[in-house]
This record gives sequence, structure tokens and C-alpha cells, in this order.
Amino acid sequence: MSACEGNHAEIALRERSKELNFLYAIPDLVEQPGISLAEICQGTVELILPAWLRLEVMGARIVLEGPGFFQRNLPEEKEAHLRQIRAEGFPPYTIRPEGERPEYTSIERP
Repeated sequence: MSACEGNHAEIALRERSKELNFLYAIPDLVEQPGISLAEICQGTVELILPAWLRLEVMGARIVLEGPGFFQRNLPEEKEAHLRQIRAEGFPPYTIRPEGERPEYTSIERP
């Protein structure tokens, strides 16, 4: 094996080690007593970043979406709804598509 091949193998091994450290850290995070979903998401993002090869060009974000609940908000309730969700640990939360409408729901209507 040449010195160049040895260097590539060492880099690959170091990267696999970082990936495994990330995977083993997730159960420790999730099993913390009283941890909220927002804290699990934030902790996961913080664990992902060091596991990547080129941290200087990477970023991580977890977006939780999907069916499972329905909440109807009228225009006069919109700001209070945004404050509530952001206070629960989701500061970047917003309603999309942007703009005014007669009601805001988690289900897009045609």
C-alpha cells in the first residue's frame, strides 16, 4: 500500500468513526428524562454537524411536517398561534404559504 492509499484509508476510517459516534449518541439523547421533542431535534442537529466530512460547507435542519393533527386558526388568532409554537421550542416556525386568508390550517385546501 502506498502512502497516498494509506492516507485515504485513514481518512475514511476517521469518517466512519465520526458517523458511528453520531449513531451511538442518539439513544443517549432520546433517553434523557423529560427531554422535549424540540430538544431532541436541536440535539440531533448539534450531533449531526461534527459527524460530517466538510463541516465548513454543511448545515443541518430538521423540519417536522405531516398529517396527524388539524388546527384551524382564524386571521385574528394567527399571531397568538405563531407565538405559542415558537415558545414551545420552534423559533423558526411560520405559516406557509405566506399571505392573508380566511383561515389557517395544517391542511392545504385547493
